[in-house]
Amino acid sequence: LYGLSVSNATISAVTDKLIPELKQWQQRPLGSHHPFLRLEAIHYKVKTDGRYEEKAVYTVPGL
Repeated sequence: LYGLSVSNATISAVTDKLIPELKQWQQRPLGSHHPFLRLEAIHYKVKTDGRYEEKAVYTVPGL
């Protein structure tokens, strides 16, 4: 990506650090100031192993 080479070990190290924080954030209690969440998805066709698969990227915009 953008001419940058990143090893599998680096990707693993980053995700190993982020996943526990992400899970903690996902499991936090929502206060009364969050009456609803808006979920959006963008669908992309991604080529994997010579085949195209449709993948969705989900976002929750801040309200």
